[in-house]
Amino acid sequence: NAGTDQVVNENSLVNLDGTLSSDLEDGLPSSYLWQQTSGTPVTLTGPGTATPSFTTPEVTIDGDTLSFQLTVSDSQGLQATDNVVITVNNLDNPPIALITDASGTVISAIANNTQVTLYGNFSSDPDGNITSYSWSQAAGPTIINPGIGNTNQFSFTTPDSPGSTVDIQLMVTGNEPAVSNTAIVSLTLANLPPVVDAGIPQTFLEGETIYLHGLVTDPNNDIASMQWRQINCATTCISLPINDQEYINFTLPPISPAESGMVLDFELVATDSNGLFATATTSITLIDNGITTTYPETAISFYSNNSEEMAISLDSTDPANTATFNLIQPFSPDVITDTSDRPASFPYDLVDLEVITSNPGDTVEIILYYPEPIADGFDLYQYIDTNGWVDNSGSRDFDNLTYTVNGWAETSEQAQFSADRTQISIRVTDGGPGDADGLANGIISYINSGIGSAPANNHKQAGATGSISPVILLLMAWAYFICRARHNTGSPAG
Repeated sequence: NAGTDQVVNENSLVNLDGTLSSDLEDGLPSSYLWQQTSGTPVTLTGPGTATPSFTTPEVTIDGDTLSFQLTVSDSQGLQATDNVVITVNNLDNPPIALITDASGTVISAIANNTQVTLYGNFSSDPDGNITSYSWSQAAGPTIINPGIGNTNQFSFTTPDSPGSTVDIQLMVTGNEPAVSNTAIVSLTLANLPPVVDAGIPQTFLEGETIYLHGLVTDPNNDIASMQWRQINCATTCISLPINDQEYINFTLPPISPAESGMVLDFELVATDSNGLFATATTSITLIDNGITTTYPETAISFYSNNSEEMAISLDSTDPANTATFNLIQPFSPDVITDTSDRPASFPYDLVDLEVITSNPGDTVEIILYYPEPIADGFDLYQYIDTNGWVDNSGSRDFDNLTYTVNGWAETSEQAQFSADRTQISIRVTDGGPGDADGLANGIISYINSGIGSAPANNHKQAGATGSISPVILLLMAWAYFICRARHNTGSPAG
């Protein structure tokens, strides 16, 4: 007797019962043997006993039928068999909904006013796979620009409402379409500070232009300001431009050989619209450039692109204003491919200069120093993109600067050599013709300039702005009077 048939659920413990088996002569069988004859295979515990057990398997929605045969034997070896049927029903286990970040970590706080993506792909179904996702907002200030709500990810912009709570709901459906589950995550909106990286330490020579490149990010996307500053200027202080950007460039000051190796520390500060800020620091090691020629104390010595030593100083023509070099960039004249009217040679190559002034529209005086006198026949030339090469030499009057720039022009008022020709003074007005950007914005860009010899081809000198020769003027006047005379006598024009 294998017992009565049973109906059980999947993942359930089942006990088979053969204790009602008997022998008419001996009373009880001498041995028992249970064997499964159909259905999903299971493992019997105690198949040689009267009461073995097993755990029903997971089955499909249609369930499964398991059949078992019991064979009993007496002491004389006679046997008898009986069968029992165990019907296994499918249980519809609900899926598990889970809202996490990209790593699978359940979150409870997030930055306000920022783009966020929530993930539902860590949800699961004990009976199979998740077949659908449905996202929605359950409570809190309205989220902005919500993305597609029927995928395993959900992106949106959190409200700019620090301290508030936004509830996001995810409903997932598993293998059994009739069963779903819902999870709700409450995200507390927080204003997080910016994240700042000031870049790696660098080493430069005195007189070189350096570039500090930082990186600023903000979880809330609301950076209000960024500013670089020097944080150890007990002996060497540098006037940094206010640029409100992650990067900055400026020219390193002169130092003595004994000061070579000094370290200058700089800090980048980023502040968000709620006043939270973060800082990061980097350092510049300043090395003596080895130039031994004596220049004025305020001059910055540096090497030209072709490794010739030079120096430069700067002053505002208005004592109430200040001016500093933001850029000193030597470069090769070969960069400029226009050779028309180009000087034959450049003993010190070319240099780009950028000056920051405290007062827009200010006029500054730039003085370039050379280790030996500039030979006769060499003047200061400049290449202006819209005008070509310009000779900035000739007679000049610093107190009465006038400029006419039409095509090829000579702004001779702009520069003059010293008596010994070891230095040349240049006056440039912010927003004037010598300023490359043409704007009175506190930034003077004096570019593509250098000492050069006379051009090998024909070069237009001062006043060559389309003037008409006297002979042509006489011919034009003669033609005018002939036409007037014929008009007055009624004769046809010749």
